[in-house]
Amino acid sequence: MSLFKAREWWSCQVGSGEQFDYGCLKVGSFNEESNNKIVVGSHSGILRIYSPSSSEPDSITSNHATDLLLEKNLGMPIVQIEIGKFISTSTVNQIAVLFSHKLSVYDYNEQSGMTEQGRQIDLELNYEHNLNRPTFNMCKGHFGSGGRGNKDSSNHEYICVQTLDGVLFVFEYERQSMVKSLPNTYLPGPLCYLSRSDAFLTVSSNYHLECYK
Repeated sequence: MSLFKAREWWSCQVGSGEQFDYGCLKVGSFNEESNNKIVVGSHSGILRIYSPSSSEPDSITSNHATDLLLEKNLGMPIVQIEIGKFISTSTVNQIAVLFSHKLSVYDYNEQSGMTEQGRQIDLELNYEHNLNRPTFNMCKGHFGSGGRGNKDSSNHEYICVQTLDGVLFVFEYERQSMVKSLPNTYLPGPLCYLSRSDAFLTVSSNYHLECYK
């Protein structure tokens, strides 16, 4: 008999009748002193940011109204979300949002003493890239580190976007640095970055595992 028992610490009903994709839930922090936040985006274009807090002992599955820090309609269906350092001059994380034909990077702004709750949260668009092809997914990483990393690797993360026809767009902050069409791609597959080998890993349309450097 186990002495340990798993209990649900926090839960929340996100929206009503909205649809979500597998890449639309991320966890991360946005300044050096803050706790991790939960960022959720829906196909309805609504982005929400939660800061979970412990509930009362007799209502462990509930949540507080103040746990929802921000609910913002971005106006377009959200395909995927990433959290990372996507601005060359910043030491804190930003939110990258992938839409059907656009990649947008937002700053997380928090001001104290502006509301009854003591702080005001908002997203500010820093830069965006328009794409002429419909997008499918994206990944982030320290591209070009050679698999060994470098002393500045913690201060830079680039973004790679894959389109529905298997074309990869690599963005270094505000600049598009590379466009590469994957061979024999009829349907896009999962995409991830392997920091150990500084390479991209995907699955081709004929179910072959492929690695690109």
